[in-house]
Amino acid sequence: MKTEKCPDCGEVMTIGSWPFCGDHGKPGPSKGYEAHFDYGLGEYITTPGDRNKLLRPKWENDYRIHIQPRDMPASHYRETKERRMEQQQAGKRNR
Repeated sequence: MKTEKCPDCGEVMTIGSWPFCGDHGKPGPSKGYEAHFDYGLGEYITTPGDRNKLLRPKWENDYRIHIQPRDMPASHYRETKERRMEQQQAGKRNR
């Protein structure tokens, strides 16, 4: 387990204390943005701007395409769509 130490006094900072050391309240160094592979988008993200660029709406053949990040498997979204269609059809039959 990696621990962060205060650069001034050397005290180990615990969960909840970072970025401030308990003795003098001075903030510790920032790590910045860590690059990672976003499995939902299928792309390697190096900055927050990369993710924003991929999620920006685009035009394709006169249709606006907007990619939404998905945290659930594709089957969940397919079943939800089918369930909503069944509810709509049931509502039309009951009228």
